[in-house]
Amino acid sequence: FRRVLFRSIQEAINKASAGDTIHVPAGIYYEHVFVNKTVSLVGENRNTTIIDGSNSGTIIQVTSDGVSITGFKLQNSGYGWTMQGVYVYRADNCTIKDNTLYNVCHNVRLNYSRDSQILDNTIDGPSNGVTMYGIRLENSINCTAAGNRVSVRVGAIHLENATGCIVRGNYLVKNDQGIRLYSPCTYNLITENNVCDNNYDGMIATMPPDATFLDNRIFHNNFINNTNPFIVQATGTFWDNGVEGNYWARCQSSDLNKDGIGDVSCIFGTERDSRPLMGPFSSFAASQGLGVDVISDSTVEDFAFFESNNTIRMHVSNATANQTFGFCRIAIPHALMNETYHVSIDG
Repeated sequence: FRRVLFRSIQEAINKASAGDTIHVPAGIYYEHVFVNKTVSLVGENRNTTIIDGSNSGTIIQVTSDGVSITGFKLQNSGYGWTMQGVYVYRADNCTIKDNTLYNVCHNVRLNYSRDSQILDNTIDGPSNGVTMYGIRLENSINCTAAGNRVSVRVGAIHLENATGCIVRGNYLVKNDQGIRLYSPCTYNLITENNVCDNNYDGMIATMPPDATFLDNRIFHNNFINNTNPFIVQATGTFWDNGVEGNYWARCQSSDLNKDGIGDVSCIFGTERDSRPLMGPFSSFAASQGLGVDVISDSTVEDFAFFESNNTIRMHVSNATANQTFGFCRIAIPHALMNETYHVSIDG
């Protein structure tokens, strides 16, 4: 490890060797950064290590494989189709993680990328600021957007000509549209997202009109308090995993056998979720990188997994004062807890 001081982030990149890690101290850097070699950029703090684009263009552009960008606040790209926060172009295995993006037009965009990840970023901006897309996966294969919070965008997460991509565990709130799929989209997985308080759940659109949509799967998502349902122009989407679908706050269904799955499909346009959930979906981290999935019409809190004796403990409280019964569907990986199970309620 050697410590060398540079006058700018770009100078540090220019003088770095492939495989180097560049640590950037807190401060404001008025730059447009171009990353054309395999390096890791690490900011000291995602709120105080600021790269400001001065409203004049893309803040960080990446054209090399294996680049990692972590711990920055990126702001003020300016408005336009070529104004981005992080633009990864024809580069694979890149990671954009734990950053804050504010007042950026197109916040994180992957274009012609494979196996890249956009993880745990916060994307926001003033309602009168530059508002286009939060995360864009375009012409890309096997990329992942997970754990991000996106708000006040035209489209929160946008897939276009995407194949085998995963959109998991994101919180998409107060956007125009939550999840957008455009042009050919095949074999993508959209799951465990909270899509709340948007104008639309999202949009599935054909551009061109004969674009192929094949085996895209959308399940275990919560669609809550969105004004309008999905706009759907193409078939080729499965709205459940064969057992469970999504939770739609607007859909009212009976549940005569009290199993937490609606007896009647949730229908929007030509599409239907044949197995709508009767309560929101949650996934709780347990151990060994595994999670426990819970669907309940009540509030679940204080989840804990005790590895010493393979015990799960959680508290479930009534959601409303007049609730006469509640349900809790729990899916536990065998690697965490094998048969036989013992269930204790209220001691």
